[in-house]
Amino acid sequence: MVQGILRRAGAYVSVQSHEGGGTCFRLYFPLVTAALPPCAAAPVPPVRAGGAGQLVWVLDDQPAVGRYLHELLVGEGYRVAVFDTPQRLLEALPGQGHGVAALLTDLTMPGMDGLALAGQVHRRLPALPIFLCTGHGEGLDAADLAARGIRQVFRKPLDNRALLRALADAWPTPP
Repeated sequence: MVQGILRRAGAYVSVQSHEGGGTCFRLYFPLVTAALPPCAAAPVPPVRAGGAGQLVWVLDDQPAVGRYLHELLVGEGYRVAVFDTPQRLLEALPGQGHGVAALLTDLTMPGMDGLALAGQVHRRLPALPIFLCTGHGEGLDAADLAARGIRQVFRKPLDNRALLRALADAWPTPP
């Protein structure tokens, strides 16, 4: 995720690691020579509080991403189950799937991609909101996404506010 942010900024990272001596990360950003005009803080649209104990399943084969999403969503009031393989999620689906309020899945994973997984889950639970996260979303077909129950695609690094807004909007506002 850090590398994606750096690339978009025209920057790069250098990593040096020495056994027993630790690791050094150097971040290199392009030099800005022009004076930038002062900017006023843009108004940030409020995110409707959506976390009221709903269970969100998160699938990502990178443990750090799973931990990050778990922390983010629990902090917003959701219950979260994190899976590291599509197979583990599919094994849990028959027994626990009907209590799930949403699924957030990575696109690129070993064994089965997020599109195939979404298709299988959508056939079993057609009303379940499914959200796809990817660092490589070029060429995704909107009709194919909709047929697999995918409501929205999020580019990595994730826009937390957009993700939380989408989750909050996935359920009707409580009375």
